Amino acid sequence: MLWQVISEEAAASGMRLLVSRPSELEIDLPHVSLADLFQPVAAEVRSELPAAQRRALDLALLSGEEDGDDSDLRALGTAILASLRHLAAGAPVVVAIDDLQWADRATVGALGFAARRLRNERVGLLLARRSAAALTPEAEALETAFANSWREACALEPMSLGGLHRLIDGRFGINLPRPSLVHLERATLGVPLFAIDLVDALRRDGQAMTPEAIVPAPSRSSGWWRDGSSDWQATPGGWWTPSRQSGDPTSRCSRRSRATASRRH
Repeated sequence: MLWQVISEEAAASGMRLLVSRPSELEIDLPHVSLADLFQPVAAEVRSELPAAQRRALDLALLSGEEDGDDSDLRALGTAILASLRHLAAGAPVVVAIDDLQWADRATVGALGFAARRLRNERVGLLLARRSAAALTPEAEALETAFANSWREACALEPMSLGGLHRLIDGRFGINLPRPSLVHLERATLGVPLFAIDLVDALRRDGQAMTPEAIVPAPSRSSGWWRDGSSDWQATPGGWWTPSRQSGDPTSRCSRRSRATASRRH
């Protein structure tokens, strides 16, 4: 949700948005996320690249007419760097990847190569991942590609009762009584997307929003699952750290810069 909101705001403000939302089934397919990000702008940047870089990009995007070895990280990374610089000359660029832990290693490696060589270009990274998921070395390197002074990390914790009340009222116009709200918080562990799904399912089924009707019913197809612990693990669109803590859980952001996520300008 947060990732989606930031992406939409970036696009609305005139930034060039390059988007990839990989799935777990695609993690072993090389350059899938790279195609998501750069296929829409390939025609624009291709003519700006030298022959070797153009060939590397074509091979990665499966758009070339010749077969060849697409494993030259330097050539591809340099092509990505040149493409980002060209795009950023016209407008700020945001490379947005949701579920970073599922992005293929070839894509993340090439992006990291390019990101580490950016200087003052108007290019930013918006990266969302599941807090409990293991990252590849390439993904870890991409997360830290920019200097600390240009990074902002945000970990989202469960919403409070008040936050859930405002969320449901604002989305559906439903003023949940406190007993139902308490059951909703317990059933969803305060995760907003799950709360929205659960309330929407009850609403569409015509059921009253009673405490008895509000029970957890996670769906793997919705991106939610129950793991071996007591926590829900999910990030359909944001950074989530769904750990239970005493008191009123809030969103904690470590503000290292003025950036939205990771940004250079």
